[in-house]
Amino acid sequence: MPPAWSVGRIVLVGDAAHGMPPFMAQGANQGFEDALIVTTLIAKIAEENNWDDLQAIAKAFEKYECLRRPLIAYVQEATLKRSPHSSDKEWQEYGQQVYRRNFDQVIKAL
Repeated sequence: MPPAWSVGRIVLVGDAAHGMPPFMAQGANQGFEDALIVTTLIAKIAEENNWDDLQAIAKAFEKYECLRRPLIAYVQEATLKRSPHSSDKEWQEYGQQVYRRNFDQVIKAL
């Protein structure tokens, strides 16, 4: 199993958690998405005044990692395997997975 992206109150986002190959400009994009999820979860910790509840913090950071890790793995793999000569179907699938997610639904699920 790969190392966790968090320990206690410390959580990694972006390239610190998951480096991206530079070929399809996804490093910054995925880092922004990580930041959206982590800040939403931290805002919930603040709303519930759970700053001293290490279990609540760990659960929030686990949720972030469980949500993000599968997509990150997909983007990393696709970035390394895709080429300008890939089929239109492959590019459509990639576009659907990477560019057409509904972030309002993602935030609601948190």
